[in-house]
Amino acid sequence: MPAIPSGGSTASPPPAASRSSSTARWWPTRYYLPIADTHLELLSPSRYISRCPYKGIASYYHLTVNGKHHENFVWYYPEPVHEAARIKGLVCFYNELVDRILVDGVEQPKPETASSHGYY
Repeated sequence: MPAIPSGGSTASPPPAASRSSSTARWWPTRYYLPIADTHLELLSPSRYISRCPYKGIASYYHLTVNGKHHENFVWYYPEPVHEAARIKGLVCFYNELVDRILVDGVEQPKPETASSHGYY
């Protein structure tokens, strides 16, 4: 199961998760985690939204860990398109921006994307 440490704290140590892979080679695997299994006290709602042609309209949360605020760090699809219904109720973190991602206790390589440099 993935664990998402960020800013010296584990923002999400979930018991269950969903993985989303892209057919595009430049887009990393994303881990969608149950919102109930995240530390909700670290999240605050954002007004930012985006649209994915495959999943629908995404809403965002800001993440604050150890006094450091991260804008639009976590996203979710309140009403995903029918084909992506399995991610409803799940949240996703930018792999590129967290300290590390552990899957079944094994650290995953940190991807390098435009989001790594603040373009999202």
